Amino acid sequence: MAVASSHAEEFISTGVRLPAEALALLRRAAVERAEREGGRVSVSAVVADLVRDHAGALAGKARS
Repeated sequence: MAVASSHAEEFISTGVRLPAEALALLRRAAVERAEREGGRVSVSAVVADLVRDHAGALAGKARS
């Protein structure tokens, strides 16, 4: 996973309702990422990376 970068990006805080299992999976991914790459545990960074990695597919779903 790529590290989320704050260079020239605007960040906005939001709330998202997720099933407990989905949030637990995101938290585990964030912990493992922090252990592997260093830095702090950040679910937001994991979600941002997932969105960047799948932007084309998400754009296609948005058009549907």
